[in-house]
Amino acid sequence: MKFTREAKQRLDEVETKVEEMLAEAHRKQLAALQETERMKREMIENAKKEAADEVRKMMEEAKASMEQAKREAEKQMRRQVSRLSLEIAEKVLRKDLSKDTAQVELVDRMLDELESAQKL
Repeated sequence: MKFTREAKQRLDEVETKVEEMLAEAHRKQLAALQETERMKREMIENAKKEAADEVRKMMEEAKASMEQAKREAEKQMRRQVSRLSLEIAEKVLRKDLSKDTAQVELVDRMLDELESAQKL
């Protein structure tokens, strides 16, 4: 009887120890799952931030590129307008200065303007 009582006591101790070990394993598993979930959320948040930063960078680059293209188009348009204005002025002057008297009048007018400008 003593043997069976000791065996039963030993068996109870082992069962208690196994239950404690199972409970500890369960706590560790739960902690590991919680840590994994936290890491997953952190990785997702970091990926979102990186993606937002990349989109912001791409938008800034696109905006800068569009501004550069706009400036270049404006510069090209100014050149064309200047060229066309000169061509028109040349044609008008040729027409207006086709007579000798018109040429003399233009030169006299320009000389008068220069003298007036020098007096100021």
